[in-house]
Amino acid sequence: MRRGERSLVEDEDAVREITTAMLERVGYRVFAAAAPSAAFSYLEEKENHVQVLITDVVMPEMSGRDLAIKAQALRPDIKVLFISGYPADAIAHRGVLEKGVNFIQKPFNTEDLCHKLHEMLDGNHS
Repeated sequence: MRRGERSLVEDEDAVREITTAMLERVGYRVFAAAAPSAAFSYLEEKENHVQVLITDVVMPEMSGRDLAIKAQALRPDIKVLFISGYPADAIAHRGVLEKGVNFIQKPFNTEDLCHKLHEMLDGNHS
C-alpha cells in the first residue's frame, strides 16, 4: 500500500538515510533533504503532496521550528514531526516541547516512528 508523502529534513547523512529507509520499508514515499532550504523548495512545488514534514530541531541554516513555521504558512494542512538527539531540557526553549507539538527523541526505531506518525495523522497527540 502506498502511503502519503513525507518530507524528511535531517542534516546528519546517516540519520537521514536510516530514517528514509525505515519510512520506505513501511510504504511511505519520502523526499529527504539535508538542508531546510532544499525541503522548502520542494514544498513550494505545487504538484508535491507532502502530508508530513519530519524535521530535526537543530540544524545549520535554519532551525526546524523556523522551517515548520514557513512550511505551515505555505501549506496550512501539513503536519510537523520534530526529531532531536538533544536532551529535552536542551531543546525546551526552541518551542518544540509545548503541548500539542509532535516530537520524537532520537534514537528511535521504525515502530516508534510509525506509531507517532499514525498518532499525528489520526489527530491524537501524546
